Amino acid sequence: MSSKNKKLVAILGGRPYMDNLTLRRFLIPPVRAKLKKEGIDFIIATNNKTAAKDYKKIKDIKVVETSDKLHNEFMSRQKESKANLGAETRETINDYAKKNNYEYAIHLDDNITQIFYHKNKKNPTIKQNKPQAFYEIIKLLFLISENSNTGAVGLMMSAFPCTGSVNITAGFPYSFFCHKVDKDFKFENATEDDILMSIYNGENNKPSCIIRNALLYGKTGKKTSIDGNRKLYNEMLKENKRGEYAEEMYPDIYTRKVSYMVKSSTMQKDPFLQHKHQVKKPKNWDKELDFDKELINNIKELVDKIHKREIND
Repeated sequence: MSSKNKKLVAILGGRPYMDNLTLRRFLIPPVRAKLKKEGIDFIIATNNKTAAKDYKKIKDIKVVETSDKLHNEFMSRQKESKANLGAETRETINDYAKKNNYEYAIHLDDNITQIFYHKNKKNPTIKQNKPQAFYEIIKLLFLISENSNTGAVGLMMSAFPCTGSVNITAGFPYSFFCHKVDKDFKFENATEDDILMSIYNGENNKPSCIIRNALLYGKTGKKTSIDGNRKLYNEMLKENKRGEYAEEMYPDIYTRKVSYMVKSSTMQKDPFLQHKHQVKKPKNWDKELDFDKELINNIKELVDKIHKREIND
């Protein structure tokens, strides 16, 4: 299987260094060194000038800041009540990838807290050598991207239950995915920019997909996380504005509502104001998704490798 294409790993670095859990827990210096040795580039992309100064002090990290030109162009095409500058940071990565001829770019939110693997109907947290496991998952995502027609491939979120056997199916990856760079595509709008990406991919015969029942990730809880985009989302929730554009444009795929008395699917126990959406993928997406079936064995082998380390180390 080919592995010679130009690749990029990027963290959306809107939060300052101490709050960038993805960087501090997983993309540590030895992992970044491994990526470099493999010819895989790594950046922190940010539109936060204070955070940028923070990251520029770290050795061997390239910081890509949102330009005024990109910001103005991004803002000019927004159609929602408030602008989500997290989506702008995604477009900063996308713009950088296109300008520098990357074929694949992994997008990572900066608040990934844990990674898990699915084995024996359970989802144990990866504790032994978790940065190494993170690196191996990155390599797996690139491998799937190179050997399929998908526009983006990501992991399941830990909030969703594992059902059935290991598989790759069309779906909606969110905060941990590999994007096949498309010169005609731009991330857009205040909310659901990742979902809009997958709708674009599906409409262009390269469905986004998810690795099912194998590897998962968790993020900071919705109630405890009040920084980053969460503050904006909470403001939009009060006006029932989150996801308004996605629902207006693609009502057969995306619907939304606000729940006032529903407990979070994360670790919080008390109910709070929460955005709830439903995405219904068109049936043709799974039919159009084409991937090398050997990839399923690659996924299983990685899960087994991680499991053996967990029980033996």
